[in-house]
Amino acid sequence: EEGSYLLQIDCDTEQGGMKINEDFYVDFGKEPAGPARAHEMRYPGGDVTSDIWI
Repeated sequence: EEGSYLLQIDCDTEQGGMKINEDFYVDFGKEPAGPARAHEMRYPGGDVTSDIWI
Protein backbone atom coordinates (compact mmCIF):
# COMPACT_ATOMS: atom_id res chain seq x y z
CA GLU A 1 0.00 0.00 0.00
CA GLU A 2 2.85 2.39 0.74
CA GLY A 3 5.34 1.10 -1.82
CA SER A 4 8.62 -0.60 -1.15
CA TYR A 5 12.26 0.38 -0.82
CA LEU A 6 15.66 -0.71 -2.02
CA LEU A 7 18.71 -1.03 0.22
CA GLN A 8 22.34 -1.79 -0.57
CA ILE A 9 24.15 -4.36 1.55
CA ASP A 10 27.94 -4.08 1.53
CA CYS A 11 29.78 -7.38 2.01
CA ASP A 12 33.30 -7.44 3.45
CA THR A 13 34.90 -10.37 1.63
CA GLU A 14 38.23 -9.98 3.42
CA GLN A 15 37.24 -9.69 7.09
CA GLY A 16 33.71 -11.04 6.85
CA GLY A 17 30.42 -9.45 7.71
CA MET A 18 27.69 -7.47 6.03
CA LYS A 19 26.49 -3.92 6.63
CA ILE A 20 23.62 -1.84 5.26
CA ASN A 21 24.97 1.15 3.32
CA GLU A 22 23.23 4.09 5.00
CA ASP A 23 24.01 6.37 2.02
CA PHE A 24 21.96 4.26 -0.41
CA TYR A 25 18.18 4.17 0.02
CA VAL A 26 15.49 4.30 -2.67
CA ASP A 27 11.92 4.83 -1.44
CA PHE A 28 9.52 3.63 -4.15
CA GLY A 29 6.60 4.88 -2.06
CA LYS A 30 7.57 8.44 -2.98
CA GLU A 31 7.71 7.93 -6.76
CA PRO A 32 5.68 10.52 -8.75
CA ALA A 33 3.29 7.83 -10.06
CA GLY A 34 3.62 5.80 -6.85
CA PRO A 35 3.54 4.28 -4.52
CA ALA A 36 5.34 1.56 -6.46
CA ARG A 37 6.78 -1.87 -5.68
CA ALA A 38 10.32 -2.90 -6.58
CA HIS A 39 10.39 -5.97 -8.81
CA GLU A 40 13.25 -7.70 -10.63
CA MET A 41 15.93 -5.09 -10.14
CA ARG A 42 18.27 -5.35 -13.15
CA TYR A 43 21.75 -4.28 -14.10
CA PRO A 44 21.87 -2.22 -17.32
CA GLY A 45 21.96 -4.75 -20.15
CA GLY A 46 21.85 -7.62 -17.67
CA ASP A 47 19.57 -10.07 -15.96
CA VAL A 48 17.82 -10.03 -12.62
CA THR A 49 20.43 -9.48 -9.91
CA SER A 50 19.61 -12.81 -8.28
CA ASP A 51 20.83 -14.53 -11.46
CA ILE A 52 24.43 -13.61 -10.64
CA TRP A 53 24.44 -16.24 -7.88
CA ILE A 54 23.83 -19.17 -10.27
